[in-house]
Amino acid sequence: MKLTAKIVSIYFIGILVVSAIFAWIAIRWEEEAFYEQASQRAAQMGNSLQDKIVLAWNEHGEEGVFRFISQVSEADQHWKLKWFWFQPNASLNERLTPKRFCHYHAIVLDGDRRGQLEISQTLHQLEKNKRSAIHKILLFSAAQVVVTGLILALFGIRYIGRPMRQIIEKTRAIGQGDLASPLHLTSNDELGELAQKINTMCSELYASQNQAQVEAAARVEAVEQLRHADRLRTVGRLASGLAHEMGTPLNVVSGRAGLIHSGKLSDTEIIESAKTIRKEAERMTVILRQLLDFARRSPPQIKATELKKAVSSTIELLASLAENNHVKLRFNDPKEAFLISVDPEQFRQVVSNLLMNAVQSMPRGGEVTVALIKKRSGAVPTQAWELARPVKVDTTYYCLTVSDQGSGIDQENLEHIFEPFFTTKGVGEGTGLGLSISYGIIKEHGGWIDVESVPGEGTCFSVYIPVEDKS
Repeated sequence: MKLTAKIVSIYFIGILVVSAIFAWIAIRWEEEAFYEQASQRAAQMGNSLQDKIVLAWNEHGEEGVFRFISQVSEADQHWKLKWFWFQPNASLNERLTPKRFCHYHAIVLDGDRRGQLEISQTLHQLEKNKRSAIHKILLFSAAQVVVTGLILALFGIRYIGRPMRQIIEKTRAIGQGDLASPLHLTSNDELGELAQKINTMCSELYASQNQAQVEAAARVEAVEQLRHADRLRTVGRLASGLAHEMGTPLNVVSGRAGLIHSGKLSDTEIIESAKTIRKEAERMTVILRQLLDFARRSPPQIKATELKKAVSSTIELLASLAENNHVKLRFNDPKEAFLISVDPEQFRQVVSNLLMNAVQSMPRGGEVTVALIKKRSGAVPTQAWELARPVKVDTTYYCLTVSDQGSGIDQENLEHIFEPFFTTKGVGEGTGLGLSISYGIIKEHGGWIDVESVPGEGTCFSVYIPVEDKS
């Protein structure tokens, strides 16, 4: 409707401009016609009075000329006559005073005396003709505006307004994600061609969108499979450590059960042995549950999580494996709470990957230090491993650091450590997926991973996760 109104308005302006030009031309025509006709009539009147004026001069002299001109002027309602004696250098042409048209007719009375007859007429008729012409032009223009405006409005709404409204609604639907509904326009003009192009674009976008969704689902499935495979690989590594961890409580249970079976214990000793057996069974149950929870494949479950608890439980799970490699895991447990919305199982997988890498980097043993601190955006290091990492202004970050005393990472390998299947370990010791999977998990949570390493001295991985600051 707005486009139709603009077209109609432009047409109206065109009509007004043309009407104004035509009115100006018509007024000029009226003026020229009036002056031409007035000049001809004045000349005819001057010629017809010339002989009579000469006769009046001959009979009565100057008095007779003035009396005759006065009588003729009073008798004629349209023309006024005046007599002037001829002056040297005087113009004998017509002249236009502000309210009258004057024509001068030269008359020779005798050889010595000459005069000129002024024949004048008011401009009332000219003004009347002008007003009439303007009135006619205005009436014609008004009629033309009304008739053509109605026609343009009706046809504009039908052939421009409605199609444009359909196109606007379709583009709004496209913006909201509706690509399936086609646009139906049967016109064979540019709007119809535009509608066809929009339909073609929507079809191509719809196909691309479906293909992108399929590819995205396939990528998500592949990533989940890699993460699950990484969990299973870690579980395999935990098997040897768990054998030792489970062996101790099993020996205790077996010994206590043998004592009870021997019948040599008193009632009090039997009760104490039963309590010991129950305690060791609960200990084994916790260990097995942690292992099963870690290995179980499940979709991301974002929920409120206490990061300290997630980190400490992962450290407890890997403690026996680290001890078998003569490595001590030390957690600088902070006093404050670290509440955040994450997937706890995925976060545990990140911690376990970093801890396993740290343990394997120290074949002769050593200590791995784990710390959890809170940082504001202004205190976040400027040299981050991830390029163009999204450090937000005035944001709180939870930072988990895992530091080892291993051999470190060479500078040429630092830029590749997060690439899938990249590993510096020996054959059968690693697949090169742990850091890549950890990188993807943290990035999905809106964070990033930094790494600092000095060959021969050790490596420190820092995991940053943004959290809403409620202070």
